[in-house]
Amino acid sequence: MFKTEFTGLDGGNLLAYLAALGTLRVLTFADPQTDVRLEWVDRGAWTPVLHHPAAGSAEEILKLLEPLVCGEGTIDPGWEIGNDLTLPCEEFGKVLGDAVKNGGVWKRSTLDFLAAFGAEVYGTGPKKDLMSDTAFRTMSGARDQHFLGS
Repeated sequence: MFKTEFTGLDGGNLLAYLAALGTLRVLTFADPQTDVRLEWVDRGAWTPVLHHPAAGSAEEILKLLEPLVCGEGTIDPGWEIGNDLTLPCEEFGKVLGDAVKNGGVWKRSTLDFLAAFGAEVYGTGPKKDLMSDTAFRTMSGARDQHFLGS
C-alpha cells in the first residue's frame, strides 16, 4: 500500500480540505474497484495522507490524476450553470431535473454538485425569485470574484 502525505495542505483551511477530498474523489472515479483511502494526521496542522493500493510512487498517482484533471471535458456540467449561484428558481429546477434524468450510481456528480450549491425553493427579500444557495458558496461576485466562474 503506497502512502503519501500532502504536506502542503492544511486541513484547517477550507480550500486545502476540499483539494484533499477532490483528489480522493478523482482517484476513486479513476478506478472504482481500487480501495483508495484518505486519513488525517496531526502534524501541528491536520495533514491528509493518501493510501493507494495500486500506485507505487507519487509519480504514478500524478499519472492517474492527469487525464482526469487536465484532460478534455473534465469540468463537470454542474459548475457551468453560470458565474454565480443566481439562477431563477424555475431555471435551477430545470437544471436539477435534467441532472436527475442523466444521473446514475456512478454518473451522479452533476446532481451532487447542484445539491451542494442550492435549492430551487423561493426565498424571501429582494432576491426571492432566485435559487436558494447554501453555506458551501464562499463568494458572491463581489470584486469580480465569482464562485463558479473562478
